[in-house]
Amino acid sequence: MSEREVDAFLPLRAVEFQIVLSFSEGDKHGYAIIQDARDRGGGAAVPGLATL
Repeated sequence: MSEREVDAFLPLRAVEFQIVLSFSEGDKHGYAIIQDARDRGGGAAVPGLATL
């Protein structure tokens, strides 16, 4: 993927960034991602089930 193609996805929304951060700690399933984002962000940018 070229840099130009990657730029089309930037900037990330806060909820998308929380998902990426969650995966940086290892593989997780949907509910674990939601819990991780809730614990990290205090509930400000928690992904919902439809987001995942």
